[in-house]
Amino acid sequence: MNGLRWTVDGNEPGRGYPNPHPSPRPRGEGRGGGCPPPPRSGGGPGRGARGAGFSLLELVIVVALLAVLWFVAIERLLQLRIDAERVAMLQVLGGLRSALGLEVAERVVRRGLASVVELQGSNPMALLAETPHNYVGELDAPDPASVPAGSWYFDRRSRVLVYRVRYPEAFEGGPAEGPPRARFRVEVVWRDRDGDGRLDPRVDGIGGVRLAPMEPYRWKTGEEREAP
Repeated sequence: MNGLRWTVDGNEPGRGYPNPHPSPRPRGEGRGGGCPPPPRSGGGPGRGARGAGFSLLELVIVVALLAVLWFVAIERLLQLRIDAERVAMLQVLGGLRSALGLEVAERVVRRGLASVVELQGSNPMALLAETPHNYVGELDAPDPASVPAGSWYFDRRSRVLVYRVRYPEAFEGGPAEGPPRARFRVEVVWRDRDGDGRLDPRVDGIGGVRLAPMEPYRWKTGEEREAP
């Protein structure tokens, strides 16, 4: 070797011979002295800005879904309000019939069976300790259209208790004229023993007192209300 020492890369010290087997350089180290810029994310120019918002089609779909949900919610709310009116009316009638039964029992005990005849055509609301909030009182032959919808009133002239319906599309029956309403009357149940067609408590048999509807009526079901 003539006393010369060689470096690891095969070059003689002090001489500028190139290395026939140069060692590999790290990736990214080039002539420019730096690494190449990283690739853009998002797949293309302008895609990142679009991903932050909604397209016109997406907005149309969202608005359509909200409109459908709103329509379904309104329809369901209307059905619930109709059912609430029907249940409230039945509760009032149940309370009136219970109060009427207690009044009959008290009269029979204190004054005898003949005293229940006095209840014929009476106002059953007067038997309640507290009247419903939608009871407007006793009126003299009022125009039913002038009474607020969803209210009870007692017609002093005809001796009839009336409920004016709030949602007529769910109600069927009642008087043929005027706004939809249900009419009730306190009637004494009796048997005409002498056949004269008149109630005589001394002769005719009295079977009790009832709060009876004057005309047939009924509340429509949800399927009937939805049918065209």
